[in-house]
Parts: sequence; structure tokens; C-alpha cells
Amino acid sequence: MNIFNSISSPITWQDHFGISWADWNRMHYLLSLVPFNHMFSVEENDFITENIKLYSKVRMELQDLDRKSTRLNSSHVKR
Repeated sequence: MNIFNSISSPITWQDHFGISWADWNRMHYLLSLVPFNHMFSVEENDFITENIKLYSKVRMELQDLDRKSTRLNSSHVKR
């Protein structure tokens, strides 16, 4: 018996968090360059400016899940 038969399609990262996986992951990568004084291109800077609020909101949601021990694996996407 498949308990997931009632789910018509899987819920995607975009569906759940409102930001695509690719955009969230790109933000995570770009922000990891900040401590190294990376000189962002105009396009990168615009991308960060457009996505920082939503990225930050999702990051806080993930941290809350970690604190509540809700996520099965709390490993970071990139280090």
C-alpha cells in the first residue's frame, strides 16, 4: 500500500519556500564569497539584492527546523 497515492505531484523547493532551488543555492554560494572580499559583478550584485530577503527568510526557516530537530539531515548545502 502506497501511502503517497493521494499526492498528485511532489512538492518542490519552489512550492514550499517560494524560491527556486537554483536561486537559493546560487545565493548560498555567492554569500559564501563575502568573507573573501569577492568583487561581485553588477549582475551578481543585482541578483543578491533581488533575492536576499527571501533567501534570508528560508535560511531562518531551515535553522528553525534544525532547532526543532524536524529535518532528518541538517548538513549544509555547501561549505
